Amino acid sequence: MIDIQFSDYIKIYTDGSKTRDGSSCAFYDIATDFGAKFLIENSCIPIMGVELIAIKEAMHYIESTSYHKIVILTDSKSSLQHLLRSARGGCVGRNEAYLVIKCIYRLIRNGVEVRLQWIPSHVGVRGNEVADSLASKALRNGIPLDITPHYTDYFPKIKNENYLKFKSYFSECSQNRGLWYRSIVDEPPRIPWFASRNLNRKYLTICFRTRTYHIPLNKFNFTMKKRDDPNCKRCEREEDLLHLVLECKIN
Repeated sequence: MIDIQFSDYIKIYTDGSKTRDGSSCAFYDIATDFGAKFLIENSCIPIMGVELIAIKEAMHYIESTSYHKIVILTDSKSSLQHLLRSARGGCVGRNEAYLVIKCIYRLIRNGVEVRLQWIPSHVGVRGNEVADSLASKALRNGIPLDITPHYTDYFPKIKNENYLKFKSYFSECSQNRGLWYRSIVDEPPRIPWFASRNLNRKYLTICFRTRTYHIPLNKFNFTMKKRDDPNCKRCEREEDLLHLVLECKIN
């Protein structure tokens, strides 16, 4: 389908890669069998930013050629959507997106026709497979690029570091107190269980107290030294949640 739709276009494939080992990207010109690999030195840049850098570098390559009709093919739909929103002014785009847009305008002014086209990944398209392979190899011998991240790129790292600090604090504190809660929650969740639920404050309070056994009944008040007797006034048995729900005469 791509070969039919863009039969008279020079096809350049781009790809980005982000793993625990680092971030990298590449482009591949299938007409000349030329490819270039780049190592992104800042690990904070998200995968969409890496994909945009690959497109930007492909644009710079095109400016050095005598091509007149080019299509850049990428399997990153999110980067193309971001470019479109940035060009329309629908969002504050990433710096890489605006650099790509500037390259496109320069090429158009010079009489070059440029298209951007999404393609599915890992379906046997040769150019895409080569670009993917080059992006992976770039971690070892790619051209280093020192890219300044957007300030929001640091948020996930900051959030993760704060979580790890709180996790360590939680583990240390629960050695001597909050033993009951620690027995049911081994480590603090990254996202509270109620975050995706539309629950009011009153209902959440009931849930929290029930889960932690902090129900303001006689046994709990006795434990907190707010009462001299833990027993139920009606039954003369310890008044806790189990008693109130299943045993108490009031029910």
